[in-house]
Amino acid sequence: MVAEVHNTFGELKPFLVVRGEGTEGLFSADFDKHFYISPFSGLDHRLELKLHVPADKLAMYVRCRQHDAESPFLFASITGRRVPLTTAQLAIFSLKFPLITLKVMVMIHWHAFRLYRLGLPFYRKQENSQLQQGIYPKSHQLK
Repeated sequence: MVAEVHNTFGELKPFLVVRGEGTEGLFSADFDKHFYISPFSGLDHRLELKLHVPADKLAMYVRCRQHDAESPFLFASITGRRVPLTTAQLAIFSLKFPLITLKVMVMIHWHAFRLYRLGLPFYRKQENSQLQQGIYPKSHQLK
């Protein structure tokens, strides 16, 4: 499975995630990031991905941790259940989640402001450009 991770700098990086041995439907991987996902997260972190093959339920988990740390400093997940894609269901979702993209963007910037106010280090995209590997602009077509 290929996990495509996007960042706040308009780039993407594909990660190959393989099926775990002895697990049915679970894909997992642990990578050196070498990619700025957020300006508040350095390049030298580990990125852990776990993805369950979608069936009746969807589950994806992302953890980011420093190399010498046991626990992650970032944990994100998304879960959901499968529903038929019908016109009625699309209308329900449109009414249930209006402006969800705008809300997500506002919350990202609000949290970034809070992290900045707390004095977390801010990494500029130009820093350590030689360490950034396997990155494509979002408009790039993977072949």
